[in-house]
Amino acid sequence: MREFTGEVFITNEFISQLMIVNKPRVSPAIARLYYGLTAFLGVFLTFILVFVVYPEGSTFGTVVMGLTIVLVGFIFSNLISSLHNTQYILSDMDILIKTTFIIGGPKRVYLNEIMSIEATRIPWGIRLFGASLHGGYYYFPEIGYANVAMTNFSDGLLITTTRSRYIITPRDPLNFKEQIEDRMNKIQGVISKPV
Repeated sequence: MREFTGEVFITNEFISQLMIVNKPRVSPAIARLYYGLTAFLGVFLTFILVFVVYPEGSTFGTVVMGLTIVLVGFIFSNLISSLHNTQYILSDMDILIKTTFIIGGPKRVYLNEIMSIEATRIPWGIRLFGASLHGGYYYFPEIGYANVAMTNFSDGLLITTTRSRYIITPRDPLNFKEQIEDRMNKIQGVISKPV
């Protein structure tokens, strides 16, 4: 028999029992749009650099244009990476909406603050911050302000909390909604049990 030394080992199997990682499906249309914009801007900015700025002999202009190309490439490669690496991680206490800083960074939604979860079509909205067709902070005429992390145009989930609203597009939204509600019921059961 091994003596307990005070060390606790947490295995990946144990963690996977506590968390559900939902990797959403990426819409080919959204992905192609970002790939196309990246290629177009790269070619367009390089054209301006080679045929407009460089022939004038402006060293400063060449440096600025070169840095602009690098910056645009960095932003769009980060957007594409964010699109493919978006995850919704459900634990016993919260949902972590994992995105990159380009669209506002990760958001944590505490299960005990959720007032409602509804299946929804992705509504038309006005982007206030973030990346079009992927996420950020939006205003929707039908529902108001919401944090969005979407990777496709399919049905999603509208999560309303005491603090904010969130629109996400998990793979199999109705199943993910059930998993969230199961976790919420467990929390409610623990809270309502007499001591």
